[in-house]
Amino acid sequence: MILRELREIDEATDDILVYGFDGTTNRKILTNNLGQLDIVNVNLDIALSDLKIVLDAIDANTDILEAKTQSIRDQLDVVLSTRSSESTSQSILDAIGISSGTNLLSELQNLTLDTSGLATEVTLLLIKTALDTLNTNIDVALSTRASESTLTLTLTELQSIDSKDFATEATQALIKIAIDAINTNLDVTLSTRASEATLALVKIAVDAINTDLDVALSTRSSEATLLLAKINLDDIKTKLDTLIAKDFSTESTLASVRDTIGQESGSTVLSRLLDIWNKLVELFNNGIAKVKLWDGTNVASITDSGRVKIDTSPPDAPVDTTSVVITEFSNVNNSDDNTFLIPSGDILVIQRFSAGAEADTTAGNVIELFHDPDGDGGSNMEIIDVIFASGSSDQHDLRSEFLGDGTALIRMRRLRFSGGAKQIFGRWEGYH
Repeated sequence: MILRELREIDEATDDILVYGFDGTTNRKILTNNLGQLDIVNVNLDIALSDLKIVLDAIDANTDILEAKTQSIRDQLDVVLSTRSSESTSQSILDAIGISSGTNLLSELQNLTLDTSGLATEVTLLLIKTALDTLNTNIDVALSTRASESTLTLTLTELQSIDSKDFATEATQALIKIAIDAINTNLDVTLSTRASEATLALVKIAVDAINTDLDVALSTRSSEATLLLAKINLDDIKTKLDTLIAKDFSTESTLASVRDTIGQESGSTVLSRLLDIWNKLVELFNNGIAKVKLWDGTNVASITDSGRVKIDTSPPDAPVDTTSVVITEFSNVNNSDDNTFLIPSGDILVIQRFSAGAEADTTAGNVIELFHDPDGDGGSNMEIIDVIFASGSSDQHDLRSEFLGDGTALIRMRRLRFSGGAKQIFGRWEGYH
């Protein structure tokens, strides 16, 4: 709105006059003697009503102008400087054959295009769907794919395949079975295994070992034998320590012993004993001498096979080992198994096997001792010892060694060949 302020003037001069425009001529505005505007009342009413109407129209026009201005602002969503210039628009008009001064927008709206042969909206939608599918499948840069020349070489190779003798379906099925077996054994990723370079270094080391292994490894002591040797050496060391503490004979005492047995001075007691042994062997070989083993009270017995009959005491387990004694004695009608699990990592040594059974008038009995590596009593069992008994008993001294792996068992089986139940005894002893 435009505000006009009327204020009173204390004194009018020729320099200060108030004029009004009647539509044709500027005229002085009349005042009364009180300094007020001299306005006819009737005309004032008309003028005021006209004034209100004009002001309302101005206010309405202002609102419309403001709305149109805001509409223009809403449509100007980019900087006007980024739009085409007058010269650019004229270039477009020239390109499409429209003369200068023509309204570009109206001409474009009225422009009629020849749509014959162009794709329809449906066709374009199908093309868009196909392109979307292609974009989904093209997940890598095209430059990473095979070139035309590479594909040509590949085609040549494929064409040459026609002359090849390929495997049949049956052969490929067998290959698949073999590959499946390999995959079963590949229980870890291949990247965790030794590389070619590492294997080459291993081969160099193995070749060096082979050079040093100038005899077959099977001729050397096994782990079990070495462990037993260590146990025996520890036992020997203990006994030697005991011997060191003994009060041995002096040199003069040994000289008296030599004189008693007729040994020449300067020779050892062992050399003299060896000489005596050689003479005894010579006498036996000639069949002119007999030997009686006597301890002053008892005389040793000789078996029918010419062997000395020895009654040994139960074997003792070496120091730092665990003794094992397994005994079974009961009525057996068919068969009965007893098993012992060899502790994993330990070496079990079986020293003695004893067995017996009551008298049997039928087929008899057998007591068997097995090493069962699979722990299932199957066909891989290895016989250790066997005793047949019928109203008799027997005892065998053994020195059998077995390494425990958490599965292997020692299985003692008492078996009746036929007939009713009989009392059968079985026992084995050892340590680990």
